[in-house]
Amino acid sequence: LGGEQKRVYRQAGAQHLLALSGMHLGILLALLSVLFLPKVRFSRWRWLVLVCVLSLMWGYALMVGMPKSLLRAVLMSSLFLLAKFSLRPTRGYEILATVVLVMLVIDPLCAFDIGAQLSVVALVGLTCFYPALDGVLPFVREDLVGLTPFLLRHLRSLSRFGFVSLSAWMFTMPLVLYYFHQFQPWQPVVSIVLIPITSLVLYGAVF
Repeated sequence: LGGEQKRVYRQAGAQHLLALSGMHLGILLALLSVLFLPKVRFSRWRWLVLVCVLSLMWGYALMVGMPKSLLRAVLMSSLFLLAKFSLRPTRGYEILATVVLVMLVIDPLCAFDIGAQLSVVALVGLTCFYPALDGVLPFVREDLVGLTPFLLRHLRSLSRFGFVSLSAWMFTMPLVLYYFHQFQPWQPVVSIVLIPITSLVLYGAVF
């Protein structure tokens, strides 16, 4: 992308879409999950498939230069998959804390990397704040708001997506103000619109 395009993304509060991070890895992992993981999770071949999936994830991260934000995402996804395939419970706080510790052991200077800071703080927001927001949705019933079950289900899905964006924005905004001197209150709304479009574009690129 040229400088002008990057400037437009930055002004729109969508610069996080340009950073290789959990969203891009999530798209790759979603494709692999649909193709392989549900069929073999309880089979005797599951560990072989898990090794292949982890190899593809880490190979992708190495291919794009292993930025700190993507390293965080790959480590978290690896621990999450290992726990799932071992039939162990997964806890967001524990996985995130373990990943931060591993990253600091590998490279203590990553504590000063802006991408790593924003990536970790966004995950803290999702872990801390999102469950409280998401807990409101079950109390919204169709007989109270006059919606059909179909519309209500999609409204809840859209609301969850908005809650994810809002949670990440609330926790990363102090760092954005400090480093970039910008306040972008419209970023959660922009994310609701652009992230699905970006995801469709990336899925299409893969296919």
